[in-house]
Amino acid sequence: VVRGSGHALLRSLTPRLVRGEPLSRRLLGRVAGARALLAWLVGLLAIFSFGPWQDWEIYGRGAVDWLVYLGVNLLVPLNCLLIASFVGRALPPGLVLAASGSSLVAMGPWYIWLRFGARLLLLLLLLHTSGIMDFVLEFFQPLDTDVYRNHG
Repeated sequence: VVRGSGHALLRSLTPRLVRGEPLSRRLLGRVAGARALLAWLVGLLAIFSFGPWQDWEIYGRGAVDWLVYLGVNLLVPLNCLLIASFVGRALPPGLVLAASGSSLVAMGPWYIWLRFGARLLLLLLLLHTSGIMDFVLEFFQPLDTDVYRNHG
């Protein structure tokens, strides 16, 4: 899994290194090396969490629990939000219609939903799973006025 993930991380940089894009080869090589090192370290963290580091916890979660939490609750909604934003805003509607192979009647409601509704719901999901929404809702809770009545 780690080898496949590392390969996937490097796949986007390799053609740029070969073609000699405007970014220097040295910079691209360093970025590729950093990505490979990061994938390797995450793999080691997952492996060691079942052995010598199985009792290691931060805020009540072990290493694998943190990897799963970050992947499922943050990276997946963020990835979906970015894809929906790209397809809904950056791609021309004609290209999306041609790529789908369906009619405008069938594609119209889906495209409008993707452009507006899906991005809003994905943003709310990302705020909820990251804990930001809980913090904001708790911040705007009304104050307990009984505390002030008894001491006033």
